Amino acid sequence: MSAPQQSSARKRFWKQVDVVQEADGYAVQLDGRGVRLPGRMPLCVPSRALAEALAAEWRAA
Repeated sequence: MSAPQQSSARKRFWKQVDVVQEADGYAVQLDGRGVRLPGRMPLCVPSRALAEALAAEWRAA
């Protein structure tokens, strides 16, 4: 008998992912709110290409 499978995936709580230009670089926003790192620091990267790659990951989640 096999063990029941458990899903470790979180339920997606956002509908829209955007990349916006900030003073320090580019940020990813979920439903208009900036993504924050575990230390509550905003996620801001120096290049638009990197921000778009991060946004693509959030869209695929």
